[in-house]
Amino acid sequence: MLGCGGGGEELANPRIDLPDSSVDSQPLTIIETIPRSDVINADPDRTTLAIAHLSRNNPTSDFSTNCSNIKSIKISRRITDPGPENFSEITQHIIDCDLEENTEHTITLTDQGPDGENLEGDHKFSTGVSTENEIIVKESIALSRDQVRNLFASYVSGALLSDLEAPAAVIDLILEPFLGIADQYWKTLLDPRPLYDVISERVSYQSQDPFGNPITDLTGLVSYPDIQGVSEFSKRSTMILLSHATGSSPGDLNPEDAWFIIANQLSSRGYLVLAPDNYGRGKDNNNEETYLLAAQTAFNGLDLVLSINNNKSYDPIYEGKKITLIGYSQGGHSATNLLSLSDIKLHEHKVVESFLGGAPFNLYKTFKGVLEFLNGSCSNREYCEFVDSRTSVPFATNRILPALVNYSETGLDINDLVIENTLSDDFVNGFLASDPLYEKLKLLLELNSLTNVKNPESFFPKDTLINLYHSPFDRLVPIANSQDFMSNFSSEFEINFDQSECNANAFEVIFETIDKAGIVHTLCALNVLDAVISQLR
Repeated sequence: MLGCGGGGEELANPRIDLPDSSVDSQPLTIIETIPRSDVINADPDRTTLAIAHLSRNNPTSDFSTNCSNIKSIKISRRITDPGPENFSEITQHIIDCDLEENTEHTITLTDQGPDGENLEGDHKFSTGVSTENEIIVKESIALSRDQVRNLFASYVSGALLSDLEAPAAVIDLILEPFLGIADQYWKTLLDPRPLYDVISERVSYQSQDPFGNPITDLTGLVSYPDIQGVSEFSKRSTMILLSHATGSSPGDLNPEDAWFIIANQLSSRGYLVLAPDNYGRGKDNNNEETYLLAAQTAFNGLDLVLSINNNKSYDPIYEGKKITLIGYSQGGHSATNLLSLSDIKLHEHKVVESFLGGAPFNLYKTFKGVLEFLNGSCSNREYCEFVDSRTSVPFATNRILPALVNYSETGLDINDLVIENTLSDDFVNGFLASDPLYEKLKLLLELNSLTNVKNPESFFPKDTLINLYHSPFDRLVPIANSQDFMSNFSSEFEINFDQSECNANAFEVIFETIDKAGIVHTLCALNVLDAVISQLR
């Protein structure tokens, strides 16, 4: 199904003010570290650090470390519901620096609240040796212009209806408005007018796993125009980075995968297109997916860009420093974090425009809304009023919770939360009643939310242009997510919030006729992608 951190500044000598010696220091409560403390072989060339800890209101937070050429950003997030022991914020440091091989590294953190209370802590991990930055082509296919032209039409008549996962009776009910949406909004997708044949490659590259260990087998899609024999071709100054949605693995080169189709349509217009598979996806990876884990997914995707930039094979197609970023739903959440961390990871390259749609920006409230619906205590109605448990609960049980439990130290087992493919009553009720057992899980959901940022001016690179899309009739990811996103960032950045793409009568008819959550969400994605491709043409 189509479904679903920031401007850095150079710190030559990072310094922390020593706390007032007359005030006793208390230990910091650390929520997440990348790499983890048990990592002993982090790749010095491809490790990006992320450390998050609890803070009290408006603290002075800083760090020091024994690496050089540091670029970093600090992100402060409000805790939506009352935090533990009067903590009201989560402070996250994202750090990119030059690490030495075979060395133990220490990051010392300090946090001083307005009342003068000092909190201190440190984090240690070790590096191994550097690995060669290499792109390996695992598989390659060539598509003619005619094949590219027919990809989406074949998808609509086949895989799309399966992706909607609706019974035949439901399809019959929505068929007329469905065809109306296709006729009115998918003109570019149905007739992409390709200029070039296309080559699509499944590639592997080096990055770090969710714990911070080095990995060499992350996969993704690289798609580009076949210009062999073309008499004239103008190299593009912009590459396109696609952040895939739920259930997609573009690197599998599957012609029934919507994001594979989008990549090929764009590359047939002359672009170099990259589409990383999330960790845990792709035909070579059987691990749990890093579903909606902000920093981990961003690090991986940006490492693919770096690997491509260091590879000369694609120079005949792309010569420039500009990136256009596209993501919808899960992919919109991932793309937002890619954009946020692009300055400190990519250095010379810049995301010049981004297209984000239907994303669970407020992951905490979206998740909590499902739980409130289940126990009948809906308070934030915009997040829980239209929940469809048949669709929303599987997202929680099969994707969100396994990722958090597997890759974060929650102190929980998935069997504590999920019983026979549904959420445990004890978990639902305990979470909503602020049972301390689920406190760490709640904080991790807050950490991976993007609407509670207290210092929005530092979250994205300067001069960021964001195109935002969301349907008011979306039952799966409520539009309140994008409204909260606008409230958080629109005063600092240029954001074009376009609701017209998914606000037609046909969407309202489907919304009022069918209560199944994912249908409008998926159809809106195709509207958005059609509009984006039309602009890029």
